[in-house]
Amino acid sequence: MAGLHPARAAAGGFHSKIIEVARSFEGTVGVVVARGTLHQRPLRSRLNILVPVNGSNASRRAAEFAFALARIENVVATVVYVAPAERTRGESRRLGRSLLSRRHEDSILKDIATLADRHGAAIRTVVRVADAADTAILRQARRAGHTLIVLGTTKRQSDTLIFGTLANALLERAEQSVLFLGS
Repeated sequence: MAGLHPARAAAGGFHSKIIEVARSFEGTVGVVVARGTLHQRPLRSRLNILVPVNGSNASRRAAEFAFALARIENVVATVVYVAPAERTRGESRRLGRSLLSRRHEDSILKDIATLADRHGAAIRTVVRVADAADTAILRQARRAGHTLIVLGTTKRQSDTLIFGTLANALLERAEQSVLFLGS
């Protein structure tokens, strides 16, 4: 776990110290960016956890970590799946999604629910249909008053986007604390 301040570079992206520390670990690394109430009042703020999932191993690991936190804190974790918007003329976003897309979504959420059960964690699942995952995640976090976003990522060799574009977007725009779990 790394918690260096500032986490964000002046020009955007992760600070060079964060990148250096993250690259020095061969396994999974956690980077915490404290913001909002968890930053202002860390000992008096209640966790309200949001974990985005997409079916990847990285998102499953993040979900496991979020479920462990939720169980320890005795809170319900919210799992959000952002389905890509698939529209044909005249159809709503939800109705325009294919049966295959909905089956894929159901399979991912069923797997995550099983994982939560194994960890003894209470969860709520939310599906958002959106063109941009970052916007949907941030909107969900704002609407439901989430205080922590736990995001599973894959480490990259880039000098600036060490955890990818979604992680970078959350780093730049999230008002909540974010825990990036990169492997």
